[in-house]
Amino acid sequence: MYIKIKTLKYFLFILSIFVLSSLNYFKYIEADDTQTNAGSTQTSSESSATYSLAQDFQAYLSSKDGQSVSTSDVSDFINSEISDKVGDPITLDTLPQIDASKIKVLNQPYASLPENERKQKELDDAYKYVATMAYLLASNSPMPITGPDDFASFRNDFLNHFATLETSNPDLQYFSDLGDRLGLFLDQVNNVEVPETMVDIHIKFLRIANGLLALKKDASISNVNDPISRMVLIKKTDAYINLVTGLISTDLANYFKNLNA
Repeated sequence: MYIKIKTLKYFLFILSIFVLSSLNYFKYIEADDTQTNAGSTQTSSESSATYSLAQDFQAYLSSKDGQSVSTSDVSDFINSEISDKVGDPITLDTLPQIDASKIKVLNQPYASLPENERKQKELDDAYKYVATMAYLLASNSPMPITGPDDFASFRNDFLNHFATLETSNPDLQYFSDLGDRLGLFLDQVNNVEVPETMVDIHIKFLRIANGLLALKKDASISNVNDPISRMVLIKKTDAYINLVTGLISTDLANYFKNLNA
């Protein structure tokens, strides 16, 4: 049981690293990635979100017809503008839908068993599922993870690269690579057998992960050197952080808690 719990913890931490890495790559992706070719790239400040907001703000001031504008008015205006640019709130309801028929469901015909035996069967299935997902995540990590020592090395390596995000020379390629590895991981997940009692959790995971990939596409056409574009992107990534946190700390944790009760 201890080994299984450690496997679960490893899976959750590695998953968090992959997701967090992708999110931070979206935040710090270089503006050069938005260029399709030297002749057609838009670099004019007039195409930026900040320029657009400045124009809207000028129109807002004009509409006041000389009336005073308070700091609160300015703050409300900016928050409203950013909310409009963010679009619909990012929630489970607004995430991309997936084709559930493609999920390989593991049947669990345990209803006739005594409760303690049923729970044990479901726990065994759940740990096997988590172990498989952890293996796929580990196999797509930038360095081999075959045991606790490798896990610790990967953790330290990630934290070292993560620290570069606060410097003037962040290692963006590292996070870009992890984002690509997350996409490969999702392709491999299609072959994983999912216990039928965990299908809802698995679907939530897939929807969040596919939402992240869509966000990466959005980031590739955004000039994140532009202050407003960056604020919009950060608001979106914060929403995904909340979704991932909820999935891990609530859905998955409650599932195992109920089976261990």
